[in-house]
Amino acid sequence: MIKWLFNELLEVDSTQNVLRKLGTTGVGEGTVVVARRQTAGQGRHGRNWVSPEGGLYMSLLLRPPPTAALRSLTLASSLAVARGIKKETGLETSLRWPNDVMVGGKKVAGVIAESNYIGQGLVFVIVGIGVNCNSRSFPKDLSNSATSLAEQKGSDVDILSLRQAVLDSFATIHEEWIGGKDVVSVAKSITETIGKQVTITMKSGGVREGVAHDIEQAGGLVLDLGERKLVVQAEDVELLRER
Repeated sequence: MIKWLFNELLEVDSTQNVLRKLGTTGVGEGTVVVARRQTAGQGRHGRNWVSPEGGLYMSLLLRPPPTAALRSLTLASSLAVARGIKKETGLETSLRWPNDVMVGGKKVAGVIAESNYIGQGLVFVIVGIGVNCNSRSFPKDLSNSATSLAEQKGSDVDILSLRQAVLDSFATIHEEWIGGKDVVSVAKSITETIGKQVTITMKSGGVREGVAHDIEQAGGLVLDLGERKLVVQAEDVELLRER
């Protein structure tokens, strides 16, 4: 089981950036960087994560073996966050493929996993976690799609207790993931994207439209295009919209 070693900071540009630098110095698995606020929080594909004080922002360093199924790590990590939130707050959580944690039909948390290599060899992976905890207002462009735990619960949450609940959940699921347990099927069971009509903008510039049919073992989304099925990997997706 992972043992966590904390680096707690007041303000950083991004916990991902801070931990990436620490990772190159050889810090051990379980190193955590936590910040009360971020000035340039990172989402997938370089998008900004709004990070005012009152949220949970942390990055975790992992050193998985070469045999680990890295493509499924984002989904497994999202499952861990969803479970931790539910355990601490009692709120029902679900996932939106590939990395969003949802409460009440809105995004409350996001996960990003970044692998760091030297040549062809994996050195470490950084999992970034951002949870909207006690905010009650959001930028205009996010007001219809984002929410916070406090907004859904009707009262503030204890961020330290939430952090521990998420990390406990993460440690358990990480051990199962490393051991080859089918955590993807568990994550799929709470993924609300399945069965929905989706439009996917690919990083290559193409667009795919179809029904989200399934999630395959490596964590890819199986898209039903009518005449055929297509497996879309998270790293190839620029944007996914559900309808």
